[in-house]
Parts: sequence; C-alpha cells; structure tokens
Amino acid sequence: MNTTLAPAGRSKASLKINFAPTGGQQGLDQDGPAVKFRSQRMTVFPKDILAPDFDDRFETLEQGLDQLAESMKEHAKQTADGVGNFQPIIVVGAMPPYVLVAGRRRYLAAQRNGLALAAERYSSMPEDYRRQLRYMENSPEGRNNYSPAELIANVAKEQAAGASVKWLSRAFVRSTSTIEKYLRVGRDKVLQEELRLGLPLTRALALVNDHNEKAGEVAKAAREERGDVIHKSAKPGRKAAAGASTGALAGRSPLALNYVEGKTLRIIVDLKRLISLEDKEKLRGFLREALQRIDGAIASRTLQEA
Repeated sequence: MNTTLAPAGRSKASLKINFAPTGGQQGLDQDGPAVKFRSQRMTVFPKDILAPDFDDRFETLEQGLDQLAESMKEHAKQTADGVGNFQPIIVVGAMPPYVLVAGRRRYLAAQRNGLALAAERYSSMPEDYRRQLRYMENSPEGRNNYSPAELIANVAKEQAAGASVKWLSRAFVRSTSTIEKYLRVGRDKVLQEELRLGLPLTRALALVNDHNEKAGEVAKAAREERGDVIHKSAKPGRKAAAGASTGALAGRSPLALNYVEGKTLRIIVDLKRLISLEDKEKLRGFLREALQRIDGAIASRTLQEA
C-alpha cells in the first residue's frame, strides 16, 4: 500500500492510496493495475457514523477503553478543532451516516464523551479493501494489537472465506511463512479455544509443529492435569491474555528508565500501551534527563582527556 499526501483546499488535505491486488475474494487473486482511492481529511462526530458490525476484536475491544476515552478528552482540549484523536479513523461514504472501516476503539471512546473525530473519508471502497485496511491498522509491523485468539480467528475466518495467503500476508503485515503457521493453528478448533484461555501463541505454534492435529488436545490435557482453568504464562510476571484485567494493565507503567552510573542509560517504551498524555509527558521528561546525563558524561570525559 502506497500513500501520498496532496493539498485539497485551503485547510484540508486528501490522501491517495494505491492498492496493488495481492489475493483474496472477488477476483483479487488476478494480477492487474493498482486500484486508486482518494480520501478527504475531515472532522466527524460519532453520530455521523453507522454502528460497526464487525467482530475482529472480541477480546480486547473494551480493554483500556476508559483510559483511552479520558486521554482523547484531554487531547481534544489542546486542539483548535476539538478532535480527540491524533491518528484519523477511516470511513467510507458520500454523506452521513458513514461506514466505519478502521478506528473502532477511537470511535467508541469518542462516543462516550461526544467528541469530534479526525477522519479520512473515502467516497467508495470495495469490501475486500475495507477489511484489509482494518487488519493492517491493527497489525502494524513488529507488533500486534489483537490478542492471540483474535489474530488466529481472524486469519482463519478470512482464509475460510477465500482469502489467499498473499492477501492475508498483506492484511496482517506478516510474512507468508508466518501466515501459513497461523493457519495451521487456526485449523485446530480445540487449540483456538486454548488460546482464548490464555495459551501463548508461541506455545501454540510449537505444539502444532510437534503434534500436528493433536496440538489442541495436548494443550488442553496439560492444562487440566495442572488443574488450571486458564493457562499461566510461561514468563514470570506476565499475565496470560485471558486473565489480564483492565485494572492490571492500567497499573503497569508503559515507561521505564534504567540508568547505570557511567555505563548505560536505557529508556524502555511500550508503544502499544503509551496512550495517555500523562505517559507522553513522562516520556518527554525521561528524554530530557537522558540528554542531560549524556551531556554530563561527554563533558566529564572531555575534562579527563584534557
């Protein structure tokens, strides 16, 4: 997907997206020229959007939504147009009510406070591209906004509906070999249920590799033998997805500063959970402190060498 930003009017911009078909339904497996869509940046309100009916996030949709709503409320106070979101949602339609393509959690958070939303509006877009964009936004390269159970369920659902491995690779921003591994997990219904009960995805992949179609039964038997209702994480201090509560997530800071005098300075940032303005201000403070320590170390070394 290639994007270019071009002026469109005095204070707005349009976003042109070129999609090169790479597989899927409705003839997307056929090679052909890129399909071009042009969008317009605009401000919308939740009442202007049809209630979304897709179910790609059946576990994490409400997770941290109160914090997101509060963060957006604070962000809206600091913007001239009063919008609550920095990253625009994506909608389709010539006029209200628009169809929401991506940004469901921002939509729900804004709905709680009646906030305006920054949006990229497309007059039209085929359903296949809508789904692909939705998955792309929730599967940025290097990380994943879906729970393991959601990720595997979505991949399996699209493959069952006729999507090719190439289409899935683009939609979920993963290599084709990784998608093929996900599909092996998705074929095992028992293993999918174990993912819902907190089985780590890495463990599920290993079980499929070792036990093939018996992987789910092996995972279930091991959990029941331990007497566990849900799987316990293999890594100490990290909660299984099925057992993690909103409160627990909110209690862990997405930021950490690790400084060893004269040796190392490490700032750890969990970008997936860095959503509040307070966290962002804390990060700025860490960066300022880091620069001061770096300047001090350089000055000290310069004096020693002199």
